[in-house]
Amino acid sequence: MSRTIVKTTTGYVAPLGEDLVVRRLVANQEIRHVNPFIFLDHFGPSEYAPQKTKKSTGTGAHPHRGFITFTYILNGEFEHRDSIGNHSIVSAGGGQWMVAGSGIVHDEKPSDRFMEAGGVLEGFQLWINLPAQYKGLTPQYMPLHANDVPEIKLENESGTLRVLIGSYQGVASKVPTYHPHHVYDVVLLPGKQATVTVDSNHEGFAFLSRGSAKVAGTPLQGSVVGLFNKQGDSITIENTTNEIQHVMLFMAEPLHEPMASYGPFVMNTNAEIQMAINDYHAGKYGDIQYA
Repeated sequence: MSRTIVKTTTGYVAPLGEDLVVRRLVANQEIRHVNPFIFLDHFGPSEYAPQKTKKSTGTGAHPHRGFITFTYILNGEFEHRDSIGNHSIVSAGGGQWMVAGSGIVHDEKPSDRFMEAGGVLEGFQLWINLPAQYKGLTPQYMPLHANDVPEIKLENESGTLRVLIGSYQGVASKVPTYHPHHVYDVVLLPGKQATVTVDSNHEGFAFLSRGSAKVAGTPLQGSVVGLFNKQGDSITIENTTNEIQHVMLFMAEPLHEPMASYGPFVMNTNAEIQMAINDYHAGKYGDIQYA
């Protein structure tokens, strides 16, 4: 049985800094959390003129606890630093995976190299809830470069499926998971159609950053999310344009646990949220060392 889309949303827009615009697609008044997916933010596309950069002083540093962040770069280049000593730069086609776990401070921004050269910056950030038993994990970070992402050829030479998180047809991402979920970048050639198989007990949504495509029989355009119904084991995607289209699929086994959230903290109870805040102010998350 094929999935259908039961609701769409373009979310709402919030500026981030002087140039970067972020659209909160999940969660909002139209589509609530699809647990374990907490947030999906689409940033850009924003065009930057070449400019001189200043040494980072940590003004963008902020804490997290109790979940995972995954940032996928569609255009441009992002730089990451954190309080457990990681520093990396990831370009288009790659991502940044971070387990906040028991608490971490990180700072991510367009890289100095990108800002000095100028160009278009675009991507998305996904927040993924951790089951209660894993919320106390030691923080982890993994840069995922474009050539780290496995690709599968789709039927009838219609394009490729990039396995960002999880697995597809026995091909697995190098990204660890602590609850069954999958994130795919389906790259469809002009005028082509493909069918992607999914677990029948998983829930999720599709995201199209720009352009247009028909997903599960519903035309989607621009920065939009389409929420799938809860039945079916396949999703049909059709590229009706004369350009390559990227359709993101987010599917997961529902996480049936209470969730409490406040700003950058996602726990199971309000008492745990207060503890997360207290631990951060007590310096237990560490500090970022800027060379």
